[in-house]
Amino acid sequence: MKITLILLRKKKPYKKGNPVVINIVDRGRQKRIATNLFSQPEHWDFVTQLPNALHPEYHEVFSEVVNLKLKIRELTSDKETDFKKIEIVLKGRRAENNEINTIDFFSFTDTLIEEKKRLNKHSNAIVYNTAKIQFSNYTGALEFKDLDYNILLGFVQQKQKDGLKNTSIHNYLRTLRAIYNQAVLRGVTEDKKPFTGVFNGLKVRSHQMRKKYLTLESIAKIENASFTGAMDGVRDLFLLQFYLGGQDLIDVYNLKRGDIENNRIFIKRAKIANGYQFDLLMSNKIRQILKKYNGSNFIFPHRKDFKGYVTFRRRYGRYLIDMQKRLDIKVQPLEGNLSIKIARHTFANIGKRLGVEEDMLRELMGHERDDIDNFYKDKFPEEERDLVQLKIINDTK
Repeated sequence: MKITLILLRKKKPYKKGNPVVINIVDRGRQKRIATNLFSQPEHWDFVTQLPNALHPEYHEVFSEVVNLKLKIRELTSDKETDFKKIEIVLKGRRAENNEINTIDFFSFTDTLIEEKKRLNKHSNAIVYNTAKIQFSNYTGALEFKDLDYNILLGFVQQKQKDGLKNTSIHNYLRTLRAIYNQAVLRGVTEDKKPFTGVFNGLKVRSHQMRKKYLTLESIAKIENASFTGAMDGVRDLFLLQFYLGGQDLIDVYNLKRGDIENNRIFIKRAKIANGYQFDLLMSNKIRQILKKYNGSNFIFPHRKDFKGYVTFRRRYGRYLIDMQKRLDIKVQPLEGNLSIKIARHTFANIGKRLGVEEDMLRELMGHERDDIDNFYKDKFPEEERDLVQLKIINDTK
């Protein structure tokens, strides 16, 4: 049996829009169940079969659709074939002498994971899935109504007993809280605030969380080293990360020829989903590196699918450590290995030491302005941004 939730494509939609229906097909039999939900086609994502943010009743409809999809998932996993029983469950009525199951925390998590994958947020999907596995191994099946402080505290204590570091436990809890908050926002459950107090005692001391960075002297060592082959390419990518405002590896890895125009490089950070884009000067150092690469579309020729990127990132990390050893580079302030994020932390650290305003650094590094105060601030003029960028990376136009 196949059960799907779809927005019907009608040539003459109702005033409310096209109807959202549940389509059931089983061995030649077909049935459609009305949901009393509607959407204009332009307010609907036909790939995910979910309303988009333009829908005038986005939160309400999104919540209803997610609830229905969770019920569909349950019915499919149970291999239910009774059309009448399916209709009763999906319409939200009580079957004879049986109450409809409340929503399972991990079924909702699976829905979020699939959603992240469809949006090409594979890293987020992996993080969600890892937290789900760890938590479900401890709790077993878990409904939202049963999730409380005691269960979470027991999970923390068990992980501590297993020898897991507080930072890892803290990360698991943050992910579980993000999942729970999504359920609250989508109307799947009411907010009973089960995470209040759970993080107590897990906070990592500030000196342990200090960002690792390189000095300008270490950057100069990397710039002046003589490398060939794969190591040369790794050096170029690391320096471009630094020169371009400390951008994440994935954003440099996916640069296209079309992103360069009028001596500027336009960057859309993969970490930000809403299309936020900013631009930076293509300085002399950047120009010299890019001359070495002749890709017709993507500047760097590596595989662009997610698995290809993950494989490359792993290899890139190993090469960075090898480069560090060859050049005898010391990572500040507490040493450790040269890693992917250090180019970003280095750009920020040098900027702060030069007295660069925090808002200026935010613009150069591609932080989206998402609070009210910052939203209404004017952006810094291009000329000012360029001068600061050149000063931090010790370059010229």
